[in-house]
Amino acid sequence: MHITALSDEISDNFQKQLELLKKHNLCFIDLRDIENKNILEHTDKYLDYIKAELTKNKIQVSCISTQIGKQLLPNSKNETLEILRQVNRAISVAQKFKAKFIRIFSFYHDGSITSEKSIIRLLNEFNTLAIQENITLLIENEPKTYAYSIENIDNLFSKIQSDYFKLLWDTGNFSHKKSGFTKKEHLYFLNIIKYAHIKDIDVDTKEKKLPGNGSCEVEKFIEDLHFQNYQGYLCLEPLIIYNHKYAEMYRKEELFSLALCKLLNIVESVSKNL
Repeated sequence: MHITALSDEISDNFQKQLELLKKHNLCFIDLRDIENKNILEHTDKYLDYIKAELTKNKIQVSCISTQIGKQLLPNSKNETLEILRQVNRAISVAQKFKAKFIRIFSFYHDGSITSEKSIIRLLNEFNTLAIQENITLLIENEPKTYAYSIENIDNLFSKIQSDYFKLLWDTGNFSHKKSGFTKKEHLYFLNIIKYAHIKDIDVDTKEKKLPGNGSCEVEKFIEDLHFQNYQGYLCLEPLIIYNHKYAEMYRKEELFSLALCKLLNIVESVSKNL
């Protein structure tokens, strides 16, 4: 397993992101927002600057995290072409940073068969583009999007069976479902997860918590990944800044350090107990 972190969860300032990664001896970063702007929105010139700074500090990019698909389905040819342009832009940026993964979403779903078919058709187009460029698309289990139910995830990955189309599992996104998975479902998801976002939430109060302090069974999740010989990334996305109790006491950079230490302790504990 490799530890990485979403860039804007570390700090809003790029140089501070680098400083904290170096301070904690982390050599991977997941590029989402830099200086309050998504990575795809930056100019090529600024991307060259980011790349040079990462190279200088010996930090590799684990993923390009986009907002593609966190939206309604396009309802015109022009809207579809614009989304495809964004996918191609994401692929180009991933290639620039030698990132193997691009995070996308599966579009907001109204529950209809028509919507389902349109979503799968469009995601299949994305998959074709990714295959051509040897890039893997990661579909997150995001609330309100198509890939937010066990049934839909199963259907999606049975319809699009590809080495370049995989599941990104966010530990906090299913926290509201207090009932666990069946053993069969559990093993199924573990086998198709290629990337994991680590966050923790108290399901009763909805408060964001440090990893291991909430209801998301973060330690058990990491332990199960170990048993499946998971070789992917654990990406820290604590969102603790949105817990006012913590935000009143700590700066964002301090909260990242607290969350990272908790995650590292969990990973170390799991490794020792195997």
